[in-house]
Amino acid sequence: MSLLSVLEKTRRDLLDLSTRNRLIHTSIDADRSNGILIPEQEPDSLFLRLVRQTKTFTFDSVVESSDSPATEPSEVSLKTLFSRNKLRERLLKCFFEARTAEEEQGSSILYLALGFLQWREVGPSTTDRFAPLLLVPVDLYRDNANSQFRLKFRDDEMVTNLSIQARLLQDFGLRFPDLPESILDDDDWTPSKYFKEVTKSIRDQKTWRVRTNDVLLGFFSFSKFLMFRDLSPEAWPKNARLEKNKLLRSLLVDGFRDSSATGLPNEETLDKQLNPADCIHVTDADSSQAAVIHE
Repeated sequence: MSLLSVLEKTRRDLLDLSTRNRLIHTSIDADRSNGILIPEQEPDSLFLRLVRQTKTFTFDSVVESSDSPATEPSEVSLKTLFSRNKLRERLLKCFFEARTAEEEQGSSILYLALGFLQWREVGPSTTDRFAPLLLVPVDLYRDNANSQFRLKFRDDEMVTNLSIQARLLQDFGLRFPDLPESILDDDDWTPSKYFKEVTKSIRDQKTWRVRTNDVLLGFFSFSKFLMFRDLSPEAWPKNARLEKNKLLRSLLVDGFRDSSATGLPNEETLDKQLNPADCIHVTDADSSQAAVIHE
């Protein structure tokens, strides 16, 4: 087995491709979803205002929109299907969950999903699944406990749904288009162009469709996304190819044949070999751990 094939299997294993993963299936029913559904949004206009023009958005209830607080002139109101009280409950929940996730994981997992792929699994299944297509990083905030919640673009990488891409490639042999390297530098790129390319990719799947105007504010975890991306051979420079790395080849393919070349005799006192003052460890390590780090 080649190192490249082992690396590719390792990359696939990092992605949860089951329907438990929200990137594979997310309910877009307003009452059942864990997020906030924002129906009937024109994707290009929303992308232009939120990402390119960095405008701030507020939320509004369609049911009670006439009684809703006025927004600032430069703000855009996102209409939801909730009552005002239900909307406030959902926003509070999202706000505290986003803050907790960032405190515990060190990164935000709150995204605005633009567009969904409505698809079905292999076999005679008639159950529709819904996978987000474009994920825009956003921040939800408020000035104080009595003020409106606002949404803004978080200056981070906008991504496609790698998990559903891997699942559809595995089950159907379908390949989805990639995003440009820097969307913000490509003035001609729009979500609708991407949706048209996806629609072409699924043209032979008669029961599938791209729901271009569905938008959902929700949590999508990319905790393993960076590892998945970093293990791609294309992500490494030509003079340091990942598949040429001797340590990786020994670890994943060939094994370490010279098991005696440890550098630290078992009977030797560790301090004689490693000066504690020279051991810069991220966390505390005992003697056996220090020996492993050194080797």
